[in-house]
Amino acid sequence: MEAGRFLDTNPYRFVGKFKRNAKDGYNYVFRVRFPPAPPRIGVLIGDVVHNLRSSLDHLVYQLVLANGRRPHDNTGFPIFLKCPPGGFRKHTVNDKLRGVDRRAAAEIGRLQPYRRRNGGRRNLIYTLHDLWNADKHRDVARTQASIGMLDVTNVRFKPNADAGESDGWKAHPMGAFKDNAPVVWLRIKPAGPNPHVEMDGPASLDIALEGGYLALPTLHSATMYVTSQIKTFERFF
Repeated sequence: MEAGRFLDTNPYRFVGKFKRNAKDGYNYVFRVRFPPAPPRIGVLIGDVVHNLRSSLDHLVYQLVLANGRRPHDNTGFPIFLKCPPGGFRKHTVNDKLRGVDRRAAAEIGRLQPYRRRNGGRRNLIYTLHDLWNADKHRDVARTQASIGMLDVTNVRFKPNADAGESDGWKAHPMGAFKDNAPVVWLRIKPAGPNPHVEMDGPASLDIALEGGYLALPTLHSATMYVTSQIKTFERFF
């Protein structure tokens, strides 16, 4: 709700500037500008991230108890972007997964981001871990408004008399754009000393996090993924 109220204010704007002698011929560049998102949004995002990441550690704690063993101070859900020395099982059976049923430990191993099929840095568990570490060790989640997607089918240009004719354009329609990022390049044939073009570019808005993550879809996907994965461990209880 907090993010929705902020995004409903339509906080972005496009700022265009004429570039003389552009090598690629696209001599008018539009950048997108965003105000900072309210700090409270970062606090709430950090709370969601922490709860999701903690749920994985709680899962391992309960798996140890279900196996008739006693959890210890380092009991938790390991997350590796690279295979640990000696392999996953050797590294974890006497550490975070000590006391976990070997079949459940193997299941946790199969979820590791370093396994090629799991997507590496794009793995949702790794994304969650990355955001959690940033929030825990560095700062409250840094946020800003962001364009999730620019609707290139509905972009409209409004040139003044000095801008002359336009002759083609290109855009980056997908992804999270940082504040002041170039998003559209336009070719114009100036007819006067002060060429200026206004652009209207309907866009889907989101909150961007450090690392280029789009907050709302990322948190939603991570919630669904973690929930579904925890369900696969029910057979061990």
